[in-house]
Amino acid sequence: MYGGKLARALGAHVVAFTTSESKREDALKLGAQKVVVSRNPEEMKAQAGKLDFILNTVAVPHRLDAYLALLGHGGTMALVGIPESPTPRLLSQA
Repeated sequence: MYGGKLARALGAHVVAFTTSESKREDALKLGAQKVVVSRNPEEMKAQAGKLDFILNTVAVPHRLDAYLALLGHGGTMALVGIPESPTPRLLSQA
């Protein structure tokens, strides 16, 4: 979450995502202004189309489409986590 502290210091509105409710308080202490539990469909839906940038540091295979839906028009997701096994492709190769 160090990246969140840096982003906030530079003026960004920081939304942290976690799979665990127990990490909410820690994320807020580390600079997040909002914390979303990704396993909570209502919390995820509330963020749909609102984000300009996602720094995805998840190092296990996960559904990228769930996060892509959170980006606004022209938004960017940077993947920096390296899963041990490949993350499923969004589109099949022709």
